[in-house]
Amino acid sequence: MNIVILALTGLFFLGGGVGNAGEPKLPDTLGIALGMPVKDAVQRMKELGLAIHAAETNPYNILEKPLLHELGGSKAMTGSVSGESLRVSIATPPHSQVVWQVLRTSQFPEQARPASATILTSLREKYGPEIWKELDGAGHPRVVRWLFDEQGRALTGDANAMLARGCNSYSPNNGTFNIPAGQRDPCYGIVHLEAKINALSKPGIADTLEIKLMHGPIARSFFPATDAWIQEQQAKAANKDIEKAMQQGAKPAL
Repeated sequence: MNIVILALTGLFFLGGGVGNAGEPKLPDTLGIALGMPVKDAVQRMKELGLAIHAAETNPYNILEKPLLHELGGSKAMTGSVSGESLRVSIATPPHSQVVWQVLRTSQFPEQARPASATILTSLREKYGPEIWKELDGAGHPRVVRWLFDEQGRALTGDANAMLARGCNSYSPNNGTFNIPAGQRDPCYGIVHLEAKINALSKPGIADTLEIKLMHGPIARSFFPATDAWIQEQQAKAANKDIEKAMQQGAKPAL
């Protein structure tokens, strides 16, 4: 993966602000939002000074052009500047190419590690009150989760809190599409956001922060659609090979 140059000045720069006049919008980190078209995600990564790495796949080598399924990049921690790593998952054809998943990992330098409680405050300022959280053994926030509908409205209530507790907020896509995307799983009917605050050296002092975003409905839609589309392309390629063999007219000696 290529090295990413992140020109960030604020330790708690988590991304864009709220929508116009308080309108709900899908969550983002560093301004890269779920549902964002791939060209806009690329432009945003360029604005952040990222050297972009594109991950592509060509199942069975039957496609004229490989499928872009992920954008990524990273930078090493230096001095008082945090290290950063980004994985931006892209929905594939025939679905529109939009961001459906993001994983961001921030590694804090020893002399500038924030308190876990400070991170939680910043997260709440950006995303609103969480629906579920888990504390570590010392009572500090460790895992914090939010749920949203497809329009970006926060979900609340006990039933959604139980759902947030049980749903995995991130599932890496390595370029395979014949994966069940939970047609009946309620976790794929909502938008997930998880922040994991890792305090490994000292209780209550964060070494790393992971922010995971996943748009379940997009995943539920594009995975089976892409798998069916690839099978269709594979069948077309096989038919072309048969037609070519027939045109060549090769005949065995009988």
